[in-house]
Amino acid sequence: MASITKDTSGKQRIQFVAPDGSRKTIYLGKIARRAAEAIKVRVERIAASRETGCGLDRETAQWVADLDTKLAGKLSRVGLIEAPGQKTMPTLLEHLDRYFASRGDVKESTLTHWRQARRSLLDFFGADRRLNSITQGDAKDFERWLKTPAARKNSYSGQNKGLALNTVRKRCGDAKQFFADAVDREILSRNPFAGICGTVGGNAERQHFVDRDTVAKVISACPDFEWRLLVALARFGGLRNPSETLELCWADINWETRRMTVRSKKTEHHEGKGSRDVPVFPELRPFLEEAWELAEPGQKYVISRYR
Repeated sequence: MASITKDTSGKQRIQFVAPDGSRKTIYLGKIARRAAEAIKVRVERIAASRETGCGLDRETAQWVADLDTKLAGKLSRVGLIEAPGQKTMPTLLEHLDRYFASRGDVKESTLTHWRQARRSLLDFFGADRRLNSITQGDAKDFERWLKTPAARKNSYSGQNKGLALNTVRKRCGDAKQFFADAVDREILSRNPFAGICGTVGGNAERQHFVDRDTVAKVISACPDFEWRLLVALARFGGLRNPSETLELCWADINWETRRMTVRSKKTEHHEGKGSRDVPVFPELRPFLEEAWELAEPGQKYVISRYR
């Protein structure tokens, strides 16, 4: 049973015992006694329904469906009904699926990084986690979790440590992007990853100068002329491998001016950064000439066998 009480200021409240035995209070504010009595009857019916597991009668069910947001919020806070909008709030998996489906404009390399971030998010939060239940604290917990060995359970190496710092930042940055889309679509009012660093920086510890003797040993161990050229393009031409080496065409090479045009998928979305002019240095030219002599008639790409 429920009861109605009124404080000295005239504000009404309903008190009832929840199915778990705890005493709950619904604060109604200054409303007429008759209105409070009507709400009390509904509260008793809903509480009885939850305790017995029986469904609501049609009249009470319709009353719940027609509730204004304010009163519905009060009933949801004491566990009588679902939070307003809870049924339409997507799960993490539903939102990620919808976001990926809407981004047919990105390259496969970007999707590869996104899939890794997606897998980490689902491993940590679970596929059925409601999007609006993920807090800023949860986002920080996710960031810390990525630095533990548990985050590498799908990896074939590094089982005794977490992900590298830049990998952690990249996945948090991708997560921030996924949740920003939910904010843009007004599914969420705030981005829980807004305060998490998602900027990838340089790692000086991984920098290493590859001297000519080492390059010569690597080239001598290459199985054929195209592998030799791949190494030479990277070391003596400064090309990104494989994104730029595999895009290089014979038409891009000007033998007379000793220069070549390098097209970059990585930077083409920046204005004026889709390609650059690169010298054909003397160290690189012999490997290009060897590949040219062995190329098939009409061959478009400089590297063809390993595409």
